[in-house]
Amino acid sequence: MSRYQGPEGRIQVDYQYGLQEAVRDGVCRTPRISLIENDHVSITGPDSKIRKFSSLSDLFAEEGSAYSLLIQQEQAIRYMLASACARLAKIRHSNPAAAGLVIAASVGHAKRIAQLLQADGQQVTVVSYHHPDSAVAIQQFRSGTSGWIVSVGMISEGTDIPRLQVCCYLSPIKTELHYRQVLGRVLRRTAATNQEAWLYTFAEPKLVEYANRIAEDLPEVEVVVRDTPPCQKTPLVLLMSDTR
Repeated sequence: MSRYQGPEGRIQVDYQYGLQEAVRDGVCRTPRISLIENDHVSITGPDSKIRKFSSLSDLFAEEGSAYSLLIQQEQAIRYMLASACARLAKIRHSNPAAAGLVIAASVGHAKRIAQLLQADGQQVTVVSYHHPDSAVAIQQFRSGTSGWIVSVGMISEGTDIPRLQVCCYLSPIKTELHYRQVLGRVLRRTAATNQEAWLYTFAEPKLVEYANRIAEDLPEVEVVVRDTPPCQKTPLVLLMSDTR
């Protein structure tokens, strides 16, 4: 019963209700997507040779595995978490129950992220397919006031926690469906005063493409924000041997 058009075989619909309409009708928050860059990147290979890049985009273009390595690097994680925690703190001034979500790559990854957040004085809940009580923990978090929940494969489509307003995307999954599902976790409008919705990601080419596509849905709003720390303060050093 479906109709398709164009060389890519895109489905042709009779009626579409998308993000633009949902924001217009007050159903969804307006998203802001912070793309984290770095203009002083070096990578050391197993042969100890050092290569330098002027941006993460250049690095990812040459080293396909670099993104999976980057999301495991403590230095990079710390920077993203610091930016996201600062944003959440501002939101919680007017919305004390507002919360943040981190999408992690694995159970071990989630535990490391939780430790970094806790070291910063944050209250953290970790949920994953390895934790039998995760459904209970999600329910308690939904109705609570603690700041952060770190998830591995538990909070995507169908999980409704309206008080989430900040999200850190540290997942190795780079499909647009998963990306939009994650973004959707912070878009549910509530009766709270502040209705900001922030997604933090690294400037990986595919993720940048998805962010720009979302921005096209909301042409009157600055959706995409570039976040590049000063290179002299935060050079990023990656070790390719870490992937072994």
